[in-house]
Amino acid sequence: MTPDLCGPEELSPEEPCKEESVNTLENSSSDEYLSDDNDDPAYIPERSVETPVRNINLRPRRAVQYAEKDDHDIKQLCQELEEAYSPVSSAAEERAARREAALKAQQFLHDAAEVDSCLADKAAALASGDVGNDRHRATQLLTRHKAVELELDTYAAIIAEMGHVAQSMASGGHPEGAALVTRHDQLAGSLARLQRLAASRQAALMESVCSESWQRLVEQIQSRSQRLAAPGEIHRFHRDAGDLLAGAGERRTRLAPPPAPLDLRAVTALLRDHDAAENDMVAIDAQT
Repeated sequence: MTPDLCGPEELSPEEPCKEESVNTLENSSSDEYLSDDNDDPAYIPERSVETPVRNINLRPRRAVQYAEKDDHDIKQLCQELEEAYSPVSSAAEERAARREAALKAQQFLHDAAEVDSCLADKAAALASGDVGNDRHRATQLLTRHKAVELELDTYAAIIAEMGHVAQSMASGGHPEGAALVTRHDQLAGSLARLQRLAASRQAALMESVCSESWQRLVEQIQSRSQRLAAPGEIHRFHRDAGDLLAGAGERRTRLAPPPAPLDLRAVTALLRDHDAAENDMVAIDAQT
């Protein structure tokens, strides 16, 4: 409501004249302002805006002059303005909160899409069946695989942090909280499958590297066995030859001419010793 500033109950006979003089001054100022800039059409929009603004700015001045009666009405208008502004402000805050929540959800989904794309690339690398044809190639593939495992560890930390964010948004009553938690579970499942695939590929690469190394070790053992076989035979020959020489010396001593026997018993004993010596010589001949 607009207060009636010129009511007959509150104004004295001199006050209408004051108001008329003020209005006359305002109109003359406005006309003077318009006449000064009448020649430039570019100022027409500015004048059309400035004139009502100046008039509005002059109203509180008149209101202050005649505010004894209208103070209550002005306060009531301010209260009505505050009451009308309060729901608008609340609605704006609610809308800002919804926009912020939607932004967080879209940012989460964008990050999830990027992580999912990177995991797909790592899955293609881990699905390769190439384990190398030799030790050098297998070692190169194993080095690359270790780099992929480090990247998977990095993505594991990122996905874990995204899980905390999703749980926080779901606990805070976010409208898409359940969907975000489900999306995080999908990423965690993809990461777990890739980690199992990485462990399997690492075992295959290690087996390839170790197989090559083991084959080389077997070949080295066989070569060393062959190199050691000849010296062993030589050592055994020298040992056997020494034993035979010792036995031959002993037999030579036993075959020395004995003293003449004195009776038949002594002759029989000498014959038995001679037969035993001959048998030993036959055995030595067989060994040589």
